[in-house]
Amino acid sequence: SAVAAARGFIRQAIAQGAHIQTGHGHGPLNHGFAPVVMQVKPLR
Repeated sequence: SAVAAARGFIRQAIAQGAHIQTGHGHGPLNHGFAPVVMQVKPLR
């Protein structure tokens, strides 16, 4: 389901950002941990 996929993405993003130290707290999400190839559509 979409919720399960989103939850998996967030869990992996948190894990990938865990080693980054910025400010205080538990660390940031790494939103770009699983990039998707950009789809370019031709102009009409």
